[in-house]
Amino acid sequence: MDVADGPAGTSASWAVLQQCAFYGLVTCLTTGLGVLPLHFFSVKETSWLGIGNAIAAGMMMAASADMAFEGMTTNIGAWQSTFGMVVGAAFVLVSKHLLQAYQEEDVTVLHRTGLMSRKGLLVVAVMTVHSVAEGIAIGVSFSTAAPPHLGLLIAASLAIHNIPEGFAVAMSLVPQGCSLRKAALWGIFTSSPQPAFALLACMFVNQFEVLLPVGLGFAAGAMLYVALVELFLEEALEHCCKTTAACTTAFAAACMHSIYVWLSAGAH
Repeated sequence: MDVADGPAGTSASWAVLQQCAFYGLVTCLTTGLGVLPLHFFSVKETSWLGIGNAIAAGMMMAASADMAFEGMTTNIGAWQSTFGMVVGAAFVLVSKHLLQAYQEEDVTVLHRTGLMSRKGLLVVAVMTVHSVAEGIAIGVSFSTAAPPHLGLLIAASLAIHNIPEGFAVAMSLVPQGCSLRKAALWGIFTSSPQPAFALLACMFVNQFEVLLPVGLGFAAGAMLYVALVELFLEEALEHCCKTTAACTTAFAAACMHSIYVWLSAGAH
């Protein structure tokens, strides 16, 4: 039985929906792998802390640029993605302002009760919201309107892409005393919207395809702000020299973009 036989606007079989949900779940779980590098070096050493944040910043910058490019090259046009980027950056700014309204005493209490600092909360919030756009991207790519095998390639790309995102989450939590296990779980939590929105987008691809450029732009703008300001300017440069931070960020961005180009080439 096809979903197309059901509600109007649907366009995928149950088998495709199951496949879409499965790969959405896989991309979600790979985010937890981002904590693995922290098994091999101590974030208490300031130089490693700076380099780790520079790596996370570079990967997120490249992912943001690639995500914005995907949004701008859709059939609908570029301005929707640009608008989304502005809204995404504004979302982070407003969220940061609201979080900074708390006094340091409140942050201490939150930390002692097992939650997180303002910076950690900001990174987790941004990553969670931007995962909605990634879930929509998976769902649209698995629809019957998409080229064959595109869904698998997009899912593989996001699964790899989510590992540095999990690393960025871990780098915002572990230095504050969060355990690696909890950091991994928080990383997985930030990608939890992906399976649900992948399934919804695959079922109602015509509706979600219109929103995809804005969603991708929003995700790109929010991630770019966090990567550039929070991770690079405020963390990486604080713990290591400018040359090391800049070179590490550039190298990480180049590696992340190379993965994107390789996977994109396989989709054509």
